[in-house]
Amino acid sequence: SELRDLVTDAADKRRMRIYLERLAEILNDGTQNRYVRLGTLTRPLFTLARERSRGNNEPVEENRAAIMVLSAYANGKDLHDVVDRDIRPNRRNVLLNKRIDTAKHFLAAAVLSMSGQSTLVEMVGLAKELQDTHDGSGFSFIDLAADEAGALFGKAAISSNDRARHVQEVLRQTDDESLFIPVLKDLPESMSEEEFVARYKDVGSPEFEAETQKIRDRIRGLPIYQP
Repeated sequence: SELRDLVTDAADKRRMRIYLERLAEILNDGTQNRYVRLGTLTRPLFTLARERSRGNNEPVEENRAAIMVLSAYANGKDLHDVVDRDIRPNRRNVLLNKRIDTAKHFLAAAVLSMSGQSTLVEMVGLAKELQDTHDGSGFSFIDLAADEAGALFGKAAISSNDRARHVQEVLRQTDDESLFIPVLKDLPESMSEEEFVARYKDVGSPEFEAETQKIRDRIRGLPIYQP
C-alpha cells in the first residue's frame, strides 16, 4: 500500500504506533456512536504532535505520522501490519463537513501530497469524477475540493519546521474543521455526463477553470494555508 511505502524505517513505525495508540484511546471509550468528526480526532493528535515536537524538534515527522494514521483510519485500512503491533481503534465513520466521502478524499489526498504527488492528486481526483459521470454517482466538485484541500493540508503540515509547528498550533486549540476546509455544500455535484457537458463543456474549458479557481481561492483563503 502507499502507506507501507511511506513508512521507511523503525523510527517511522514507532512514531505511527504512538499516534495509533492515541487514536485508540479516543475511540475505544465505550461509546457506541457510529460516527466521529475529523476535528474531534485532529485536535488531540496534533496536540500530541506539538508536545512531542517540543522534545525532539521533529515537527515535520510528527505531523506526517499523525496524518498517515488519520488517513488510514478514515479510509478503513488497518495499520497493525505497518506498526508491528495489534492496535485496533474501534471502527467508526469519520465525517468532514458532515460527510464520510469528504473525509476520505481529504485525508487520502493529504498522504499523496506528503509523498510529493500533489499533481497526481489532481489527476486521480479528476479522473475519478469523470468516471463517476458514467457510473451513476455523477461529477462532484465537492469531492474535487476535498482533494484540493487535502493536498494543501498535507503540504502545509510538512513543508518546513515552522509551517509544521503553525499547523500544530492551529489544530491543537480547537476541533473547528473550518480552519482547514471551507464550506463546500453549495458546490455542484451528482452531475450526469450530459449535465456536466451542458454546464462546463469539458475539463479544459474557461467555465470549468473558473469553477475550479473559485474553489482554490476559497481553500487558500483559510489561515492554516497562508504562507
